[in-house]
Amino acid sequence: MNSFATMGYNTFMEGVEGGMPPTEAAEAAGSAMGTAATDMGFPADMVADGVASGMAAFTDALANGMSPTDAFSVAVADVPRLWLKLLIRVRWRQCRQRPWQVWTLP
Repeated sequence: MNSFATMGYNTFMEGVEGGMPPTEAAEAAGSAMGTAATDMGFPADMVADGVASGMAAFTDALANGMSPTDAFSVAVADVPRLWLKLLIRVRWRQCRQRPWQVWTLP
């Protein structure tokens, strides 16, 4: 699990253990993951799409009889691929705006 998924899972489990319904705990986890991604510079619209996709996967998995923890695992299964896709889009936008600064090393 990557750090986003781990943070989300920990938030989810703390919520469930604290008495939150699984859907509310998943929403809290998605919000925490989305905030962290936005703070790192990912575009808010792309982050919102990713969080919405994860919540849809979670809801579908619950509806198909999975346990809440298994459903959350399904929801975050695409996080590495999603964040890579977002990073590529961010870099592409930066490259189009300031091509001389994007690929220089610090």
